[in-house]
Amino acid sequence: YCTTKRRAEEDVLAQGGKGLDAVAVNPASVVGPDDYHESGFGTVCRRFWRGHMPLHFGGGNNYVDVRDVAAGHLLAAEHGRAGERYILGGTNLTYTAFFAELARLVERPIFRLRLPNAVAPMVAALDSWFGSKKHKWPYLTRSQVRLLSGYFYFSSTKAIRELGYQARAARASL
Repeated sequence: YCTTKRRAEEDVLAQGGKGLDAVAVNPASVVGPDDYHESGFGTVCRRFWRGHMPLHFGGGNNYVDVRDVAAGHLLAAEHGRAGERYILGGTNLTYTAFFAELARLVERPIFRLRLPNAVAPMVAALDSWFGSKKHKWPYLTRSQVRLLSGYFYFSSTKAIRELGYQARAARASL
């Protein structure tokens, strides 16, 4: 999904120099109110709240409030330069810091186990193998390990400078 989305975006932006008035916005990990559907992030938060996440990884992400993303889209439509992309990010946090804040808010203990990044792929492979034997979806997949053990930190400096974009602290959005 991510690869094809990026290729499509690059194709559209390439047309910007040929008369197409296109601007791209790239939101970071979106958090905030009214997550009614089973979004990936919403599912993770619900699993954590229910106590179904016994471990965590070393890694981190950039979190942005959905309301700031909506405002950023409008700013990009009004002030963005054709053929440009703007990162709509918020706060860079380690997963440990993010879930510590979530634990504080929902009055739950943080994870019982920190899975070392070097061990996580082996655990995912075993989980997938056992899941296939029981005809069950694995709790932890290799692609999830790749995502959860990396640091996906971003800067919105260009959007701030050119669009007037502003983002609230991620903690205010939980």
